[in-house]
Amino acid sequence: IVDRVPANRRVFLTVLIVIGVASSCYEVASLRLYTVASDFLAIPRLDWLSPDHNLGRRTYALRAGYEELKGILPRSAVVQHNPVAIPDDLPYGLYADRPVVDEAPNCGVVFGGDPQSCAFVASTLHPIFAGSLATTEVDRVCTDLSISVLLVKDTDPAWRNRTSWVWRRQPLVANGFMRAVQCGRVGERLSSGL
Repeated sequence: IVDRVPANRRVFLTVLIVIGVASSCYEVASLRLYTVASDFLAIPRLDWLSPDHNLGRRTYALRAGYEELKGILPRSAVVQHNPVAIPDDLPYGLYADRPVVDEAPNCGVVFGGDPQSCAFVASTLHPIFAGSLATTEVDRVCTDLSISVLLVKDTDPAWRNRTSWVWRRQPLVANGFMRAVQCGRVGERLSSGL
């Protein structure tokens, strides 16, 4: 069949195949290598991935934390992270395997849901991760929203405030990039059942 294709078309088809293979190789390399390179090279970084050169270590630490939580929490335990964090909590969607009250900015209502309910939930959760609530208020919010565990990352404002509720509780799971603490009445019931 190749012999029947005129030479000028053969060259044209070869160029198209080379372009197709090269673009596919580029896409695979950028998909697999960009995140690694962003930790080691001075290339533009996507803020929603990591504001610093710790993307790999942070992702591994969050994965390890979520895996450890899965081993000690019942499947029904609500694990809440900061829904408006930069960087996003992509590891939640990959590794948490637990329910959440608000997973993303605007609660993902573009997929369905009530934007007004979302606004209430978001405004209720924001002060927790900003570190501006007292421990008793954090427990009240957790009880009202049926949250069992709050997960705070090193990029959340509450983490940086060493006098906030984050540092006043013994964590269930902690490492250099995250702390998961029980909260509210649901958290108290978990403690008695653990």
